Amino acid sequence: RTVIRPEPIVIAGIGAMASVGGDRESVWDAIQRGECGVRPLRGVIGIPDGEMIGATIDMPVANHRLKQLQLVNRAAHEALEDAQIDFDVVDRERFGCAVSAVMCDWMFRHRENGYYDTPADSEPWYAQWLPNTPVADVARQFGLNGPRTAYSTACASGLISVLSGIRAIQDDECDIALAGGGEAIDGLMAAG
Repeated sequence: RTVIRPEPIVIAGIGAMASVGGDRESVWDAIQRGECGVRPLRGVIGIPDGEMIGATIDMPVANHRLKQLQLVNRAAHEALEDAQIDFDVVDRERFGCAVSAVMCDWMFRHRENGYYDTPADSEPWYAQWLPNTPVADVARQFGLNGPRTAYSTACASGLISVLSGIRAIQDDECDIALAGGGEAIDGLMAAG
């Protein structure tokens, strides 16, 4: 039986990263100025420079962590700070997490003898393909032990995740939900 709470759902914190800014304020400022981060891509394995367009986020990569996981965690941290959640009084068992899926990250691959190899200290190959990797990583990082959901619906993943968080609250599965998208499509996936 579905129990729908009549109270409104409140968005208490927002975190954002995009090709036009590294935090919600710079992203919003760029949007207001009409900036666009889409440009010809360079350095995509197997695709000549400039033959594919896309929007990239330039940021340093720490310790062979998947770039998408770093982006999702940074935006989640910003949203949680913005919401000013006091984790000392929040029941983490009732804190849900709905984060969209990663579409693969081949950035740590290097061409050697005709094969792609992964450095020993990077994420295992299967973590780069599983749709639940980001939500598990974010929930673990912030100690969110409520329901976790992950979707892989391309550009709609972030929206579907937010709607999933709302639904989890309405259905009394959790009291608070961290929800959003961290979708990234690797050039290899786009090239087919």
